[in-house]
Parts: sequence; structure tokens; C-alpha cells
Amino acid sequence: MVLGMKYGYTDPLAKQAKMEHYRLIQDMARQFEHENGSIVCRELLGLSQKAGNPVPETRTDSSFRKRPCVELVEQVAVMLDEYILNKKMEEI
Repeated sequence: MVLGMKYGYTDPLAKQAKMEHYRLIQDMARQFEHENGSIVCRELLGLSQKAGNPVPETRTDSSFRKRPCVELVEQVAVMLDEYILNKKMEEI
């Protein structure tokens, strides 16, 4: 969302701008996946049930304590910060 707001395109007919933006998003997703093994929440959380199962897995106190969500969001914030800083340096 941050990349879209900061570097996204506004003209839906601007195919080149759209392609470049998609490439940027895919590169960031690839980097995250390389560092974490997945971009799928269920896999990042180590949950065994596949999508489409209407029965949620039982959660315990320990499963909530070990969730990596905060750390993963922080990691993405650092990735974005580094990208934005590097982009600014390129413009100088």
C-alpha cells in the first residue's frame, strides 16, 4: 500500500507505469519471500490447515505468543524505508 501511494500510477491506461509498479511490488514480495520462506500468512504462522477449510485451528496462549506478525510487519517497514532512502539517493 505504501509503495502504491508513494510510487504508484494514476492513469489506468499508462501501461508502462503500471508494469514498472507491478515489477516493484513483485521484487519486494520476492525479497520478503526469500527472507521468510513465504508470503502466505498461513505458512508464515506455521498453520497446517489449507485455505477453504471453514473450521479454524484451535489457538492456545502459546500460539498467540509465538506469532511473528509484529516482527514481520517491522521487517517490511525496514524494507520500505531502505527502498525509499535508496530511491532518494538515486535522484540526487
